[in-house]
Amino acid sequence: MMKKSMMKKAGAAGLAVCVAATTGIAVHYTPVSRAKTVDTQKAVEKNYPNLLTSSTTGKDETTYVIMNNDGDTSRVYVDEWLKNGKDKKNLKDRSDLKNIENTSGNEKYTKKGSNLTWHADGKDIRYQGTTNRELPVEVQVSYYLNGKEVSADEIAGKSGNVEIHFDYHVNRMETVSADGKGYTMSHPYTMASGLVLNNSHFTDVSVTNGKAVNDGDNTVAVGIAFPGLADNLNLHSKDFNIPEKVVVKAKAKNFKLDGTYSVAASGILGDVDTSKANSVKDKMNQLTDGLDELTAASAKLVSGSARLSNGADKLAKGTDSLQEGVKELAAGTNALYSGSRELKSGSGKLVAGAAQLSGGLATLAGNNAKLNQATQQLESQVFGTVQTQVNTALKAQGMKSVSLTPANYKQVLNGISGSAVTAAESQLKAAVVKSAPSLAGNESAVNGILSLAYNKLAARKIMKPSQAQLQQAIGQAAGDAQKAAFVASAVKNYSGAAQKVLGDKATPETVQGTAIAIALAVQNKEDVSQVQNIVKYQDAAKEYGAAALDYQTASKEAGTNVKALAAMAAASDSKAQEAMKGLKNAESTLDSIVSYTAAVSQYTAGVASASSGASQLYAGIKKLDGGIGTLESGAKKLNDGVGTMTGGADQLGSGADQLSQGADQLASGMKKFNDQGIKKLVSSLDDNQLTDMSSRLKAAAEASGRPVFMGGKLSGMDGESKIIYKTSGINDK
Repeated sequence: MMKKSMMKKAGAAGLAVCVAATTGIAVHYTPVSRAKTVDTQKAVEKNYPNLLTSSTTGKDETTYVIMNNDGDTSRVYVDEWLKNGKDKKNLKDRSDLKNIENTSGNEKYTKKGSNLTWHADGKDIRYQGTTNRELPVEVQVSYYLNGKEVSADEIAGKSGNVEIHFDYHVNRMETVSADGKGYTMSHPYTMASGLVLNNSHFTDVSVTNGKAVNDGDNTVAVGIAFPGLADNLNLHSKDFNIPEKVVVKAKAKNFKLDGTYSVAASGILGDVDTSKANSVKDKMNQLTDGLDELTAASAKLVSGSARLSNGADKLAKGTDSLQEGVKELAAGTNALYSGSRELKSGSGKLVAGAAQLSGGLATLAGNNAKLNQATQQLESQVFGTVQTQVNTALKAQGMKSVSLTPANYKQVLNGISGSAVTAAESQLKAAVVKSAPSLAGNESAVNGILSLAYNKLAARKIMKPSQAQLQQAIGQAAGDAQKAAFVASAVKNYSGAAQKVLGDKATPETVQGTAIAIALAVQNKEDVSQVQNIVKYQDAAKEYGAAALDYQTASKEAGTNVKALAAMAAASDSKAQEAMKGLKNAESTLDSIVSYTAAVSQYTAGVASASSGASQLYAGIKKLDGGIGTLESGAKKLNDGVGTMTGGADQLGSGADQLSQGADQLASGMKKFNDQGIKKLVSSLDDNQLTDMSSRLKAAAEASGRPVFMGGKLSGMDGESKIIYKTSGINDK
């Protein structure tokens, strides 16, 4: 029972130190590890408040040991806290410290030898000083790289398997007695050492006699040791494993350390109740029975740990499958996010292009009215110009003016073409009559000649005769007409002469023939005297000669008139052709402007339609771009979430693996504990050993209850003391 109580007290005290250190480090280690000041006390007060608090009244002492990174002490100062629980005006204390300074206020003190009187005025007093006294317990920090001990400078920036060893040496010895026996033993200290390892520099962290806690960015490693306790209890030769040092192991990459902290606390064993230790022999049987029960319980624990190991193994396998699935999901979401980013980039360009297209078409559409108006004005100007030119030509021909519009211009111009031909024929007739006075009044003869000429040309299939062809046709027609006129004239003019020549032989037929003969003689310019030989009567000869001369004159005039008629006809044809060509050009011009106007109208209608469509397209693309933006944002969140999930799955997998390994180790350890611990304890302990352990435990408890104050204290004053060791950091160079 005594042993059980002792272990409970020691375990509780050690666990309290461990939890206090772990809690402080895990939450507040950063400011301390990076502090540029040497005010270690304030840093510890802020980050490790549990280490500096006490439930007792009286005096609490905290000694700060500042060490270099190899563990050599460079400075020691002591912080004293006098608790004024009764609001006393003055507080008395005893101190051997030097350079005393009030750190909590302006209160003064008076000193007489080592005795101090503080004028507290009801307040707590905290003061600080320095000392050269030997430390009751020392901490030695050493480093190992790949199994070889190296200095702090040598390990800086290196990579490999590293170990950080915390060894403790107790300098203070206590002489105590128990059960009539005297013992000299080291002062019982509980040591806790801890450090913070950045996960970017350290992995696979483990601690002997302690615990490693990973918060994602850093791993906090804390271990506990009881230096000298095994010797104090004479258990070194027994199968007890009381930890006396702390070792932190890890894989390092560019070794870098912000520093280490260690805490030395005493008085733990002083709380152990040893008043009933003398009844050990009487309780031996009870202890044996208890050990039997412990053995049975241990067996159950071994069985349970085996089941835990199996379950942890299944969990590890399940998390492996989960990790694979999460990795596939991460790959898919990453591809989705990448694609959505590319889609967003493309949609942005599409929006910009659609905006430019819509804006450009809107600008064009905005000019439609001006373009249509300008085209209508141009069409009106062209129609007006052509109409003026056509009417000028019509006026010159003595024709009526016309009005040309896009709806009637073809019909009007075709009508002008027909009228122009008729007008040209009339002008030709007038010109012929005017230029041939001998034919004046003989419009029917002129019409006959022209009609005969056109008929001859038509018979020869000459639809557009040249001037030479026209002159030839008119000449032939005129010759035929002359012959007909010659016969009629001969009958009319030379019938009298023929009757005179024929005398009583004259008949209508002979008179007509003789008249024609006389006329032919005149036409062939035969000498009138020869005709006179034929004509018997002088009067008739004279009459015939005069008539012949008149006809020769008329014949010459007729020849001249025929040439003039041909020239006039040719000139009239040329003017008609020029007029027709002008009308064709006018019609072609109007065709072009009408086609142009129609094309412009069709173009502006198309632009308006395209502008409307582009505006709708732009609006749709903007909505699409907004949707793609939402898609990209969602894909990013999904990708980020899956990334977090991947990290969580990896941590879960790592934790499951560690749990599986730990469960295996627990099962193995429990079996070993049962085989080599419980069973061996039951079989190895005898009455003498238990009696000696009981006496030593009493002595250790008494030694632990003797407080060690570096600055000293008044006799009978309650209080606690602790020592905090801090080493400087190691940079990675």
